[in-house]
Amino acid sequence: MVDISDDILTRAQAAILNNVAMRSLAGRDVARITNDGAKQRMELTTDLQDVASCDFIIENVTEDWALKKSVL
Repeated sequence: MVDISDDILTRAQAAILNNVAMRSLAGRDVARITNDGAKQRMELTTDLQDVASCDFIIENVTEDWALKKSVL
C-alpha cells in the first residue's frame, strides 16, 4: 500500500486486518488466513517508487482529480 503518511498506512492496515479477522466468521468454506499471515503479505510505503516494478496496481485515490493527475 502506498499513501502520504505512515499514520494513514497504519490505520489502513488495521482496518484490513480487522476485516481479515471478521472474514473467518463468514463460514467454514472461506479460506483461512491469520492476521499475522495477512500482515506478512502487506508492504506499506510512502514512496511511490517502491511500487515502480509492479506489473499491476489498483488505484484508490479519493476523488481529488488534481491529486490523481499528479500521480499518473
